[in-house]
Amino acid sequence: MKYKLLLSIILGICTQYSFAQLSIVRHQDEMTDKVYFFASEGIVIKSEDGQSGFRVQLSIGEKNGKLNESGLIVKVVNIGTCYENNKLTILFENGEKFTVVSWNEFNCEGDAYFEISKSNWELMQTQKVKKIRFENGRSFESFTGEVEDKDYFITLGKLIIENKYESE
Repeated sequence: MKYKLLLSIILGICTQYSFAQLSIVRHQDEMTDKVYFFASEGIVIKSEDGQSGFRVQLSIGEKNGKLNESGLIVKVVNIGTCYENNKLTILFENGEKFTVVSWNEFNCEGDAYFEISKSNWELMQTQKVKKIRFENGRSFESFTGEVEDKDYFITLGKLIIENKYESE
């Protein structure tokens, strides 16, 4: 009986640490004292061979001591070579979807930044994500993938509302 109890405790501890929990992290640059907030994880959509895809991460800001959503940051690999006027389409499990267009300038580093409207942010906080598509606005190449953590934005939305973060 003692061995079963010990085994249960060990398995519980291992399970707890084997699954990273999505969180908001606060980082303060020790040289400039500037404070940054970021999600501990992003949504990664990649090809089967891992040679192309993209990573979506919620941009998080702070105003008057309160956390807020400040857009989406997307890092793209091998969906075209240079990027501008890109489109990001998010499809939810309930069938709703929206498309946003990147606002940043032409670049060949795979960076794309998107603003999110208040109504789209409300949707993201309440609906599970099914798929995301990135379309290169220069070459019109696109890539669509299933989302593994369907509650990604719901979880971050709750953390933002609760003003809950960890310090690095």
